[in-house]
Amino acid sequence: YVLAVVALPLAQIRGNLLGAKEIVLSFDDGPNNYTSPILLDTLKRYDIKALFFHVGANIDNAALMHRFMEEGHCMGVHTMSHAHLTRLSAAAAHDEIDAAVQVFRNVTGQVPIFFRPPYGESNPSIIAYVHEKKMFSFMWDIDSSDWRIHDHLARSIGGTVHNHGILLMHEYQWTTNEVDDIIRTIHDHGYTIVHPLELLTHEDIMRAKGAICPSTVQTWCDYVSSHEKVEL
Repeated sequence: YVLAVVALPLAQIRGNLLGAKEIVLSFDDGPNNYTSPILLDTLKRYDIKALFFHVGANIDNAALMHRFMEEGHCMGVHTMSHAHLTRLSAAAAHDEIDAAVQVFRNVTGQVPIFFRPPYGESNPSIIAYVHEKKMFSFMWDIDSSDWRIHDHLARSIGGTVHNHGILLMHEYQWTTNEVDDIIRTIHDHGYTIVHPLELLTHEDIMRAKGAICPSTVQTWCDYVSSHEKVEL
């Protein structure tokens, strides 16, 4: 498999390109052989595509990973061990990223091009290395705080969603159990949950597709974003 050479932005992507009432769902710390299928079932019922950042040490189920891709979700890596990258030497930080990329590729046969630093901890050196690895680096705009709130999460998110952007969640059991309510709460507040590729410019989408597509499993390759439609 030959990875296309692309130039990616030396910045971390947020929800700047989304409309005023648009949200992208993102989930960190998977995959999980118990919660991921439940989460995927819920998203499928609503025909929602989400952005997933997987920890390399958790990537051990090829069938599950292929299901993420076949159902049109965008998947990336979240380091090998959920490391505090800015506390590591440059070499150790690079190893954390490289190991996650390698296990993703070994299990799926695909090249990950999406990345999120654990804890949102990054610096110009890390961003530059992610760029060198031909990956897009994502942050978030809205923190669900599911890492500290375990009950009534949907209600809490409803009180937090007051702007467009990327909603940060995790593949915790309590989050997965409430995803249906979270989606309905977001809709009840007048927001639309949109495809993750809406976060990218037309140029960046073309670069992403040049690196990955055609692919027999990454069905987001077929998605035409609003930015692409403007160019048609």
